[in-house]
Amino acid sequence: YHFGSKTELLECVLERHSEPMQLLFQERLALMENDPSVSMRSLITMLIEPLAAKLDDPDGGKDYLALCAQLAASPDYPLTERRAAQAPGAMALTQKLLSFAPPIPPLLFPFRMMRFANILYLSFVDYMRLSSAGLQIPREAFIEELTTALEQTVTGPIPATAV
Repeated sequence: YHFGSKTELLECVLERHSEPMQLLFQERLALMENDPSVSMRSLITMLIEPLAAKLDDPDGGKDYLALCAQLAASPDYPLTERRAAQAPGAMALTQKLLSFAPPIPPLLFPFRMMRFANILYLSFVDYMRLSSAGLQIPREAFIEELTTALEQTVTGPIPATAV
């Protein structure tokens, strides 16, 4: 009852874990402002690295990643509609990522962003599940694979029927 509703509880959990990442995104983006070497790949890596650090966070890091995965696919409480996903750091990083993307038709944009979130967070859940089952995938290999998948999601071709 302290939070008032299930939605507010979810918002607070997400904000608690994401606020340090949001600040990191803003700081790093400010440093990259006039850096011509910035690439989509470097931005995606900037997104993934603090999430990968959650795998080692004993204060609910893995649970946070699992919650994000559940919300990414939730019809009732979608992650993309949560305050943490719309915070200034997340929005600035999203805008910077999209500056590298081909023009996405407005009707496909939400679908592509939801797919991005699903791939991002469900990949972490899959990594945790496989690791728990004894398959020891080097974290660097996992991050490289995830980075490539996300990059392809953003830059992938637009179907001719959508243009």
